[in-house]
Amino acid sequence: MTSQDNSGTETQAQCDRAAYFRTIAFVLSILLGGTTHVVAQEYSHDVSTWQEILVPALEDSGEREVWDLASDYSMLAWRVYSDNGKPAATLVPQPSKNTVKEPPFDAHAGRFSSPTEYWKVDDGYLTAFNHGEFGAALYWFSSNGKQHYRMSYDHVQAFFVIGKDIYAIEGMNHMSLSCGSVIKIAKQGVPHRWKVERVAKLPWAPYAVVTKQDGTMLLALSNSLVEMGADHDVHVLIDEAPWESLYPSSAFLTSDERFLYLGMRQFVGEVDLQTRQLRMLVPNAGFLNKLPEDVEQRLRRDYAPKPGQSYDRSAKSQHLPGTLCDMTAADARKSHGRVSYFSGAK
Repeated sequence: MTSQDNSGTETQAQCDRAAYFRTIAFVLSILLGGTTHVVAQEYSHDVSTWQEILVPALEDSGEREVWDLASDYSMLAWRVYSDNGKPAATLVPQPSKNTVKEPPFDAHAGRFSSPTEYWKVDDGYLTAFNHGEFGAALYWFSSNGKQHYRMSYDHVQAFFVIGKDIYAIEGMNHMSLSCGSVIKIAKQGVPHRWKVERVAKLPWAPYAVVTKQDGTMLLALSNSLVEMGADHDVHVLIDEAPWESLYPSSAFLTSDERFLYLGMRQFVGEVDLQTRQLRMLVPNAGFLNKLPEDVEQRLRRDYAPKPGQSYDRSAKSQHLPGTLCDMTAADARKSHGRVSYFSGAK
């Protein structure tokens, strides 16, 4: 193994250890009284009236760990939407992506059930089963549900259209693995069946997508915000975004295409696309999740920067050699979808 490989392995191990200690800290917080969640209270749906909550800098590792852990375990999640062209948000039970009416039948295929996304087409429904590390698949179902066939084993996060073409973002962020791509879904060949074409790989797993009038995609990835045009080149707008464990699942772009709003756990993110500035918003500070004070103090102490040491929070690799990111279509077929993620099947 080369020194470069060793370095990558050590970095991954550091990330895994940090995740382990974060879990221990949360368990301790439960044993010592639990996190503090807000009670039901009135709030304005008008996001323009909301309060900004500053995100501690990565260099301030103790405060950042407190912020991350409290946000990660918040019981609140927001969905953003347009209220007469203005950004608005409402509380939802959990980050939710399914925004279309469900088919009038119980969609299940083989071992897959409980679909997570649907898209109505002229001859039925494109139906996604995305169960994270437990497997995923993309199927077509007839309008009455009596016929179906599998198109791929993709982890579809959301469908969207550009012009008359149907696309989807797919991928998964799990432990030290973060992969994704944009796929196009169209009828091809004889017989005329729906098929998947992978048009672009993404550097990280995608969470949410919205398109500009010219078809440019704005994609919230697991740790960044990127845009991708017709040339399928990916341009980073915001790197090291603080929402990896907050899972943005809804997006709203203002009519002038200046501001992007992302609904996620705990916060609504507001991105000024001109200045590339991000603000994390809540109706007021009373909506913030809080850790017990002694747990906060322990995290500040344990994660305080030490001379000569640093924790690379962006060390997760999107394509670790030999991982499921590099599985082929044949590998996926052999596993019958029992894979965490693969990016090669068509």
